[in-house]
Amino acid sequence: MAVVRPQAVRLDVERKRITDAVRMATYNAESALARLIAPHYARSHRFPTAF
Repeated sequence: MAVVRPQAVRLDVERKRITDAVRMATYNAESALARLIAPHYARSHRFPTAF
């Protein structure tokens, strides 16, 4: 990791869990919103999360 990004640091376990939980929540919210909006778009079946 230090070779690719020297300024990068490892997160402690608790911070990583919180970050992962936020990422999962935002992904779930995006997916739910896409499902709600999809019927209003003709091509929503092609790219379900690309609005």
